[in-house]
Amino acid sequence: MTSWRQAHSHDQAGFSLIEALIALVVLSVGLLGVAALQTQALLQSRDAYLTSQATSLVQDMADRIRANPDAISDYAHTAGSSPPSGSSLADNDVKDWLADLTTTLPQGQANIVINGREADITVTWQEAEGDTNRSTNIVTEIP
Repeated sequence: MTSWRQAHSHDQAGFSLIEALIALVVLSVGLLGVAALQTQALLQSRDAYLTSQATSLVQDMADRIRANPDAISDYAHTAGSSPPSGSSLADNDVKDWLADLTTTLPQGQANIVINGREADITVTWQEAEGDTNRSTNIVTEIP
């Protein structure tokens, strides 16, 4: 006479294989989710880095203008125009700063508007995903 265990062991022979396959599918979906999260984290990290760099560049130009307040009007620059060709301190500051801007930020452009003793400095660049432009600016009063 066969025992109950021997009679029913054949009915459950493939059950652990099905459990293993289901566990593998669940694990695969979880790993795909982690990979997607990692990709998004890298993109957000890159965008944060670019924003930090742009803020630093805007502040740098504000400091350059504050260091040379007598030539404030010479710092005006329109986005997309060529760098100044003169050899004054203001022209050299703008040329050097634009060179830093274009090497630091993807599609980086700058606009510097001088209104009396006020400087409005705007930097625009392309996001890491490449489909959106971002910008940061500062408006500062030059004493």
